[in-house]
Amino acid sequence: MAATEKLGGKSLLPRLFGYIVAPAPLLSSARFKRIHDKALKLAVKTVLRNHHRRRIPGHFKADARHKYDHKRRTGRTNQLKQAKTGRAIDLVKSGTTERRMTRIIESIRVGGSGSKRGYVIGRMRLKFPFPVASKDKNNSRAVTMQDMMREIEAWSRRDQDQAAQELIEEYTKELFALMNSAPKMRKAYRAATAAGA
Repeated sequence: MAATEKLGGKSLLPRLFGYIVAPAPLLSSARFKRIHDKALKLAVKTVLRNHHRRRIPGHFKADARHKYDHKRRTGRTNQLKQAKTGRAIDLVKSGTTERRMTRIIESIRVGGSGSKRGYVIGRMRLKFPFPVASKDKNNSRAVTMQDMMREIEAWSRRDQDQAAQELIEEYTKELFALMNSAPKMRKAYRAATAAGA
């Protein structure tokens, strides 16, 4: 399985790989493959929602500069922020971007097929609350929109590990919930696991 998240056309969520182990009779069952695909898509959707709720806000905190390797801000930029808001935090000036990005998800889409392609792709779209400019032509050291996107896209090793664990847990929960709602599939699973024991 792989999951990819997008912001401004760029890949956000690192690829997460996992292997599904199931009794052979189930792996050849079209019904099981449909259940597997649905469980995987539901799990990816949940991971993206969790990422937005738990990890995106961390990009607007003081320690994010070192955690996510932000581009260095000029002393003047920090002085202006300090004078205006009483704090100098990367990605935060008035707080509008932080509020927009942490409260609103434009869309979440999950496509692909885990059983046919071997992966699904999840996309979560976040939006800046102002027009996106390419770069500041007058100042080559200025932080550009691309720099800000890259900073919001960044994942720490811990973030990646947490998302991978969440994906496994959510997939397992969804898979068994769907199998429990399909009596014939549940019966086939029990028979296949008993035969393999």
